[in-house]
Amino acid sequence: MMWQAVVHLAPYLSEEYHRAFYNYRKVVTGTTGETDIWQKCITEMSRYDNEIGDPLGVVFLDEKFNRKDKESVRVTYKQLFW
Repeated sequence: MMWQAVVHLAPYLSEEYHRAFYNYRKVVTGTTGETDIWQKCITEMSRYDNEIGDPLGVVFLDEKFNRKDKESVRVTYKQLFW
């Protein structure tokens, strides 16, 4: 049980402990078990989806789509569902 706590909390340790843990894991298992940074971000963000999912979606839409595209989607949505 204690080892599970170490495995779970290892990513939050300082860089020195983080490096030592993953070096140990690589020797024992043959892999570090590390995930790509984008996978870590998705995992962390999904934990808070209920709190920030919609606001984060709004920020994404504002960045990626211009006003004309948004209005086009609104018109299409109204035509389909109203």
